[in-house]
Amino acid sequence: MVGGFNSYSTINNYGSGTKATMENVDISTLTFNKVHLVNLLDETMPPDFLKRFDSVFVWMPTVYSSKKVGLSDGDYGTINPFNEEFILNLNKFLKENNVLLVIKPHPMDDAKILENKSNVLYIDEKFLKQEKLSIYSILKYSDALVTDFSSIFIDYVNLDKPIAFILENFESYENSRGFVLNDAEKLMCGSKIKTNEDLVEFLIDVINQNDKYKERRRECKEMFNVFSTQLGCEIILKAIGLKESEEKLWKKL
Repeated sequence: MVGGFNSYSTINNYGSGTKATMENVDISTLTFNKVHLVNLLDETMPPDFLKRFDSVFVWMPTVYSSKKVGLSDGDYGTINPFNEEFILNLNKFLKENNVLLVIKPHPMDDAKILENKSNVLYIDEKFLKQEKLSIYSILKYSDALVTDFSSIFIDYVNLDKPIAFILENFESYENSRGFVLNDAEKLMCGSKIKTNEDLVEFLIDVINQNDKYKERRRECKEMFNVFSTQLGCEIILKAIGLKESEEKLWKKL
């Protein structure tokens, strides 16, 4: 079962990476929408550590190097969330603007996590467990997402908030691990970051509520989310025979 794709060609490309065929592919919504869109989180307050900042950005990079899974696809380049000098300089800008940057490394990444700064917070699964949170509850209350080639953006478009894609190493990544989907860069519905200056410009745009890619995100959301509803879990349960009343279910769509 594939969450959200509305294009058979997209599914075929996806399937080629998983050895799936159209005979055993079905379409559902993305079950993470349940967390993003249901009223449960609307009835709660943001986590305490977010409240004192005017804006919150979440940076979720993909994994480049991992001994755990035998990956070696280069490094982060100059826009590096694990480089002390880069983060110290970025922290000055964040502090001046009362912005918090939450950095969530990929759990498989070998990169060494730096000490937190006044306006830069590194989080991991241990932190989330201690705070009784998921990364999605933090994303819910963020103002924008920074990523590179992570599929997290497909979930994030449901929040209709700005996204930045760091593409400094796009070609080297494409030529090493590569992408599951064709024309990956065309699917990136947000600012394309190739320099430190590009990143700062994106941060300023979000702070000033200058949203340049709202229409492009709408198109992306439609591509990856066939059903703009909250029923991802229900559809999957019905498909595996654990939920009845299909007619009633589809009337809700």
